[in-house]
Amino acid sequence: TAVSIFNNRWSGDVPISWRKATDLKVLDLSGCQMEGEVPSITPHIEEIDLSNNRFSGYLPESWKEATQLETLDLANNAF
Repeated sequence: TAVSIFNNRWSGDVPISWRKATDLKVLDLSGCQMEGEVPSITPHIEEIDLSNNRFSGYLPESWKEATQLETLDLANNAF
């Protein structure tokens, strides 16, 4: 399953159900004007694009469990 909500003005948190979805493989939230800490992710994710937002801080511990992650884009954030 893929979720692509790029280039909009969604500024809320990533829903908890997405973070726990075992069938979510691709998540694109680039250019959404999201800010704050980087969200937790499902360990089954393969591609994630959080570029062009205003995330800051560190990657959550849950990212260590994402052993299937092949593509990651965090460019143009507030790190």
